[in-house]
Amino acid sequence: MVTNIVAHTVEFFNVGKTMTDIQIVQTCTFIMELYPYFLIDDLKLCFRNAISGKYGKLYDRLDGAVILG
Repeated sequence: MVTNIVAHTVEFFNVGKTMTDIQIVQTCTFIMELYPYFLIDDLKLCFRNAISGKYGKLYDRLDGAVILG
């Protein structure tokens, strides 16, 4: 489920430097390890907020470091 949320977010943004499938899986692994207390609904809200721009603009780059930041 986490992988789907991240993958849909990556697909939403039209950036020059995007993520591979392996990077998406690695990022999801880090999310689940670092934030085991987050529910799926928490993650959905977080990524919905990112898509709507609540966390600032993306400047041609979306990767694990940007997501975890």
